Amino acid sequence: MLVDAINRTDRVRLFISASAVGYYPSRGCYDEYSHVKSDGFLAGLCRAWEAEAGLIRKSARLIITRFGVVLSPEGGAFLQLIRPLQSRLATVIGSGNQPFTWIALTDLIGAMGFVIDQPGWSGVFNFVTPEQMIPPNGIQDVNGNDIAWESCVTMNNHWGYCANDHFFKPAPMLIKKLVECVSKGGNLLLNVGPDARGNIPEESIERLAEIGKWMKKNGESIYGCGKAGIEKPDFGRVTRHGNHLYFHVYENTVGPLPLPGVKKEEIQAIRYVATGAEIPVSTSWVHSDYPTMAFADLGEDPVLPDGVDTVIDVILKK
Repeated sequence: MLVDAINRTDRVRLFISASAVGYYPSRGCYDEYSHVKSDGFLAGLCRAWEAEAGLIRKSARLIITRFGVVLSPEGGAFLQLIRPLQSRLATVIGSGNQPFTWIALTDLIGAMGFVIDQPGWSGVFNFVTPEQMIPPNGIQDVNGNDIAWESCVTMNNHWGYCANDHFFKPAPMLIKKLVECVSKGGNLLLNVGPDARGNIPEESIERLAEIGKWMKKNGESIYGCGKAGIEKPDFGRVTRHGNHLYFHVYENTVGPLPLPGVKKEEIQAIRYVATGAEIPVSTSWVHSDYPTMAFADLGEDPVLPDGVDTVIDVILKK
C-alpha cells in the first residue's frame, strides 16, 4: 500500500528502506555486491521487504540499508534483550559461537546522513562493524576515503563463556592485532566472556595483564594514533600521531633498520618508546645504495628489547 501511494505522486524524491544483514548467510564475509542469500524466515522476510521496495517508481531514488543489531551507551537493542533477564525468563541464545553483527547508533545515524547527502547514490548499503576479522586495508567509503571502523574479536572462539573452549589467542598475537587495527585507521574491541558468576576466565586475565603491561610502556603508539600514510615495512607495522611515526618492530633486520617513507633530513630524533633511550640515525656504508631512505642504528645486539613488539618513535621535523 505504501509503495502504491508513493507511485501515485511525483513528490517523493528519496525512499529509504531499512532491511537487515540477516539477508546474508551467518558464515562468511559479504558486501553489497555479494549475490549470496541466506535461507530461513528472517532472510526470506528481508528479500520480500526489499523486493517490495524495488517496485518504487524509477524517478525516486531508492536506498536499501542493511544493518545489524543497533547498540548505544543508553542500551540500544540490549534494552529489549534484557527484559527476559529481568523477568527471570532468559535462556542461552544459540551456541555462543554465532556471529553478532552490530553497529553503534551514532555511526548508523552518521552513515544514513552521509548516504542521503550523496545525490548520485542509490541501491544497497551495508552498515555493520567488522567481526572476527580485520579488513585487509581498513575501511573506505565509495570514494576511497578512509572512515572510522572497529573490529570485534573474541579471545577464544566464543563470545560468551564456554568451559570447553581453551583455544585462547596468545597475548603477543592480540597485541599485534591491536597494532594492525590502529595502523589501518581502526579500533580493536576485544571480547571477554565471564562465567555465570561473573568471573573472568584465568586465561583471559593472564592475556589482559600481558597486554596491559605492554600498553603501559608503549601506549602512546596506540592511543590517538592512526594510519601512518607510508609503506608497511617488512619487519612490522607503523602507526602515527602528528609528527610522530611509531615503527612497531616485530623482528630485527640484518644491519641498520630501514625506515621506509622517511628521509634522513626529515628526522628530528629517534627513540625507544618504552625507555625513552635515544637511537642514532645510521651513517653506515651498507645502505649507501638507498640515499632517499633513512636507517636507524639499533646497535650490535640482534635481539630486540621487546620480543613481541619493540616500538621506535621517529620524530619528524615540523
